[in-house]
Amino acid sequence: MDTSHPRQIRRPAAAVLLAVFLAVSTRAQPGDRPTSQPSGIDSVAAVGITVADLDRSSAFFREVLTFESVSETRLAGAEFASLHGLPTSATARLARLRLGDEFIELTQYQSPKGRPMPADSRSNDH
Repeated sequence: MDTSHPRQIRRPAAAVLLAVFLAVSTRAQPGDRPTSQPSGIDSVAAVGITVADLDRSSAFFREVLTFESVSETRLAGAEFASLHGLPTSATARLARLRLGDEFIELTQYQSPKGRPMPADSRSNDH
């Protein structure tokens, strides 16, 4: 693992670990009673995360967090571009991974390339 920029690695990893922990720990258990009227939503199909390097990110989830690779897909075409507000030449790769009953989808936009997140940005920036 490249350790030349440990802060750049730790922040996204910590955010992902927190998201996975919250998703798993807040899951309803058998016998739990709803505290309010159901909203019509009873599950989340997957949590989506945009990444700069799909291969590196996928390896992190598989090797460090023990996720299992489910599939990898190339996204392209007019429908994909329109849905994401991108030029019709846009392409992306998507990897779907599983940990128990939970899924994440990692997406790397290949064309057009995204901009890096500003180094001084914070989660509460508006």
